[in-house]
Amino acid sequence: MRLRCPRKPFSNAFRIAASLVTSDADNPASRRILIQAKKDVVLHGADGSVCVAVRLPEAHVESPGVAMVTARPLAAFLEGQRSRLVELGSYDGDVSAAAGESACWFRGFGKLVPHKAPAAPTFPERAGVSIRHDDFRDMFRETAFAAAREGDLFTGSLLTGIQVSSRDGHLSLTATDGEWLARSWRRASGDTGAEFDVVVSRRALATIEHVRGSKGQSVDFRAKGSRLFAQTGNVLVSAKRLKGRFPDWQQKLSADGTEAAAIPTQDLLRAVRAASAFSTQEDKIVSFLVGDNELIVSGGRYAIEGAFTIPCRQKGPNALVCFKAELLLDMLRTTESETLSAQLAGPAGPVVFFPGSDRVYTVMCSERAEEQQSEFERA
Repeated sequence: MRLRCPRKPFSNAFRIAASLVTSDADNPASRRILIQAKKDVVLHGADGSVCVAVRLPEAHVESPGVAMVTARPLAAFLEGQRSRLVELGSYDGDVSAAAGESACWFRGFGKLVPHKAPAAPTFPERAGVSIRHDDFRDMFRETAFAAAREGDLFTGSLLTGIQVSSRDGHLSLTATDGEWLARSWRRASGDTGAEFDVVVSRRALATIEHVRGSKGQSVDFRAKGSRLFAQTGNVLVSAKRLKGRFPDWQQKLSADGTEAAAIPTQDLLRAVRAASAFSTQEDKIVSFLVGDNELIVSGGRYAIEGAFTIPCRQKGPNALVCFKAELLLDMLRTTESETLSAQLAGPAGPVVFFPGSDRVYTVMCSERAEEQQSEFERA
């Protein structure tokens, strides 16, 4: 195999393919990038449940073939280069790279027969939907933080993923860790009759979100079998469906019919930050006391400690609910609207926040809410 390619497009493509590469010692293949050079050049990376294929139409193939290289050394070589072109070649599985006056040699993984090399994912020819890449980037930013983090408790859990849904001409992303939920949606184009609900790894959607697309570029989604396919420009991501039953978010969003309170976003952000400093609990519980046209945000054991009053438009009975401050702060940091609406869904929560017409956040009330409310009433 031998090829030449402009350095910047190759570096960008390699960065995307390497974004899925891990340092998993039990699976050496997860640390490698497959380079396929035929009529065009394709860089292929995978982490077991997610595959990405990046095509390089700018590359010139002098001699077709395939090669596999460890991602980290080649990435380090590319990072320090300033030349216009990059040349790659392989001989008996070993890979050489040259850029300007610099050259490097990498020990390969044996000679690969082209027709026996791992196949890159292909985009299925079936109905699907599309949205603007800028819209998808906003949707991902508005929801990804609500998914559970990988760890001893949640590793391999369905809650570490994000649900991608196509319904009624809209594409939506939904994430939850069991304590709160974030959902964002946009109007989609294409075949609006193509409906699906697929939960995939957050890393799969992050790979698409990190693509530096041109203005007006779109993301196309297709669901086939147990996989979700997403394509934008020359990048194709194939993600395996996570097994299990995703929480019923529609039930969590059902409100009790009370009128929503309109709250200034920045005032609420400052109040939650300040009130959390007064909380004596390890998980920094803050309280919301909703009264007549005002919201009292406080921290500490009683709802009267460290109180900050925010004017808001609200009608309905008074209510006291408690949250973890960290959940509220994460939500408020991603909210760009000047005001948001909050509505209590049932007497014990959760509280449903509406930062705009195209997204919604649900924060579950703390288990200490009833205890704290009774103490507040006694105080």
